[in-house]
Amino acid sequence: MATSTFVMTKTGPSLSIGKRRLVLAMCCLLASEAHGQSLDYQALEGVFDEPVTTSATGKPERVSDTAATMDIITQADIKRSGARDLATLLRLLPGVITYRGHNGSEPFSIGALLLNGREIYVASFGQTFLDSIPVELEEIRQIEVVRGPQSGLYGFNSGDGVINIITIDPARDPVDFARVRGGDEALRDGAASVTLNPTDDVGVRLTAATDHQREDGFTAPRGMSIPSINEERRSFSANASAYLPDDSHATLEISHSDLSLPATLPETTLRLNARLQEDAVKGDYTIDTAIGKIDALVSYTAMTVPEAQTYLNSNIYLHDHTTDGRINDLVKLSPDDSVRAEFEARNETLHSANSPEPVTTLILAGSAMWDHRFTDSLSMVNAVRYYHGDIEQVGPALATGDFYYHPHGWADNSALIYKLDADDTLRGAFARGLALPSELNFAQLGLTSTSTKGESLASGTPLSTTTNTEARITYDHQFRDLGFSARASLFDQQSDNVMALSSLDLLAAALPTCNPPTLRTVKICRALVAGDTLSGTARGIELELEHKSATGLTWGANYTVEQLQPHATTDATLIVSDIGGQQTLQKANAHLGYGWDQWNADIRLLYTGPTPTLTLDTLNHTPTVALENSQNIITLSPRIGWQPADYFSVELSAENLWPYRINPLEKVDSLYYLTVRVNY
Repeated sequence: MATSTFVMTKTGPSLSIGKRRLVLAMCCLLASEAHGQSLDYQALEGVFDEPVTTSATGKPERVSDTAATMDIITQADIKRSGARDLATLLRLLPGVITYRGHNGSEPFSIGALLLNGREIYVASFGQTFLDSIPVELEEIRQIEVVRGPQSGLYGFNSGDGVINIITIDPARDPVDFARVRGGDEALRDGAASVTLNPTDDVGVRLTAATDHQREDGFTAPRGMSIPSINEERRSFSANASAYLPDDSHATLEISHSDLSLPATLPETTLRLNARLQEDAVKGDYTIDTAIGKIDALVSYTAMTVPEAQTYLNSNIYLHDHTTDGRINDLVKLSPDDSVRAEFEARNETLHSANSPEPVTTLILAGSAMWDHRFTDSLSMVNAVRYYHGDIEQVGPALATGDFYYHPHGWADNSALIYKLDADDTLRGAFARGLALPSELNFAQLGLTSTSTKGESLASGTPLSTTTNTEARITYDHQFRDLGFSARASLFDQQSDNVMALSSLDLLAAALPTCNPPTLRTVKICRALVAGDTLSGTARGIELELEHKSATGLTWGANYTVEQLQPHATTDATLIVSDIGGQQTLQKANAHLGYGWDQWNADIRLLYTGPTPTLTLDTLNHTPTVALENSQNIITLSPRIGWQPADYFSVELSAENLWPYRINPLEKVDSLYYLTVRVNY
């Protein structure tokens, strides 16, 4: 999308555009307030010359006017990215780190991940496996990446940011395609989608996909390896959308995914082979009433790990059931005031072969938001949310008796948005986000030792609710005459989880004195298991420049530098003496592309500086934990595409022209592949 499709003129702080475009914009916005999910993204992008969103406050607004610092990846961006999976796509943004672009099994540095409002998260793992998400890149309308704590606005698990994936509405825009891809490392994958529209207001999209890749990037010392498995992914999804006669909107989504992946456990040299199966269903209903726009969502997710293996434990099994519900009411009190009230609930039950009794979790939360406009150029958004949780493990098989824990707390978001003129926006925000304890703390995966009586080391220890408190100032400027945009964002974050200490949990499983614990060692072993977070500060700046165009030259760059200062604890310093040292993280992206006639070509460069990580090293005779810096990662990824007709395209791509090693076990090699896509 070119950034100079129409002319804007400034009249003081107000914005003036052509009358016909203004009428079109107002019509789109008014319609969108009645039907939040029927937002005409393409029409509004063309009018306002920038992406639009409804996710932060529930009402449609330009990304530069939102209460949160947000980047939006559009479908046009996806087509020119050369990415074939979400992990590769997300690491193109500042502040988001994924190390395995070809696999997507590593955790990333943003908290909550939403797919059309359904949270993709498994508390028993404490992370998201990106490859398990049942969506193809061709189905995505846009991806919204929100910086900083967002618990007050977005809800569960958004204490460190949000990635919000919005797919194309099958009732409005049919997506019909077939794609095949092949490359080295025995790469072969395919996907197909068809949209059925029995009436003008009803649409159903059916999508199926399969991926395969030979895995040869792992090495391990003799006696510590486990059999290699290849990366496999199979998924199916059905998405239905209906606009009903009473002007309401209903959606229904059903999906299944089956994923086999080899990986290293985060912050360790432990090889993990795992198979994950996930089934999900989600329903959403929106209606505009006399008391406001009401939106209700309910989802159910069943995740099974039928088999998983590390050399420490060859029999990891779990089954996780999660039910989520949410209802909110957005009321426009006046032209300058909107309020939203929301209630959400989550119920989760985890069964594991390594635990004598299941763990159940019930989390309830209520929130309120106020969006107020002082003038045409100055507005504010305030949101507050209260959480209460009940985590239980009860039953006769527990040697230490029943276990109960009740985490709770407040989260809030406040932002002041000042529109200096048509091209300049200044945003100041303060936020406090919450992350409730993961069920990983209960040692459900067999990664932490249990005694012969079934006594978990985690049982009885205090679990912590981690908090992130952030102040952020963001400045956006549009160089409309030159056709590009710029952003600078400064942040200062106080965090209870500035550095993960999950490797200490794993050390307890590997130490002979903790496997099982004795009366002399149980205190230190429990301290290791409990020490899963380290507080501290993070200060930094994110810089972005971007020029987008369907034809001609396109280019962009972003740079992030962040300074970490962990606050060491006694337990941590006893094991890692230099844990409290100041650390600096750097990341940079640059891309250059050109489109002409039926052709387009792009090249992307990624640099990630050494990242300090607490690592459990199991390669020696006695496992140890040390603070290690990963190597500099520099990758170069070119692509060239040819589209002789609207219905046919061919793309030749390469990933990671300079291979790199993540840790002593895992190397990411170069990958070359050809993609053929047919739209019908």
